[in-house]
Amino acid sequence: MLRERSILTLISGLVLGPLAVAVLAGGVAAQEEEGPFDLNLEAGASVFFGATSQTTAIFKSTADYVADHLEFGGRLSFDYGEAQDGAGITSVTKRSWLAGGSMDYLPGGTWSPFVFVTGEGSLEKSIDLRVGGGGGIKWTLWEEGDGEFDLSGAVLYERTDPRVAVGEEDEITSLARWSGRARLTYPMADGRLTFDFISLYQPEWNEFGNYTLAVDTGLAFNLNSSISLKVSLVDRYDSQAVDRGARENNDGRLFFSLVAAVK
Repeated sequence: MLRERSILTLISGLVLGPLAVAVLAGGVAAQEEEGPFDLNLEAGASVFFGATSQTTAIFKSTADYVADHLEFGGRLSFDYGEAQDGAGITSVTKRSWLAGGSMDYLPGGTWSPFVFVTGEGSLEKSIDLRVGGGGGIKWTLWEEGDGEFDLSGAVLYERTDPRVAVGEEDEITSLARWSGRARLTYPMADGRLTFDFISLYQPEWNEFGNYTLAVDTGLAFNLNSSISLKVSLVDRYDSQAVDRGARENNDGRLFFSLVAAVK
């Protein structure tokens, strides 16, 4: 009973909390013209129940600010998941966070140089702390209204501190990576639907068998200019995760979420 109540409390918080923010955001957006600041908040969950149960929650926040010829961006996300086996034993199966910041020069141009920094931690990928930073250039192939398609190439330096048991030696690794990204935002049905796709491939500088791959695919139903209901597939692959002690190199989730936007 306590377990069922905790799941219900989690889902209620995930839905009602962002819904309150979304209503407030909608009121603000209706009263103000679109400005240089863009904020998006997203909260979602994936729940399976029966003889065994799985619960996963996700929170994302993005903020962008355009000033003259520069665009500053910030990203923050947090995932948490639990699973219950046939014996009724519950364990944490997912706990990860990701934060990042970027600065783009000439963000509205066809070619846009940028620099970025990132930080992350992940239970399922056995990462205690991974930090990185680098620079590259973005090529915008198509942009029309709220739709855009661009490709990015970059190089970065990365330092990974793996999760280890007490008493084990901490084997910190440092390396350089290539980074390639494809991103598409495509409005459909007169703006009532929006399809998003982001793929990020990052192989080691001179060893392409060591790589990470992140794919985010989403379809949002836009209730109005500020509030959307979204279904998304989030997949993460790290070719070295098992070597660090993780169960699998790949980790994917399907989420249903609520998105609030302020522009």
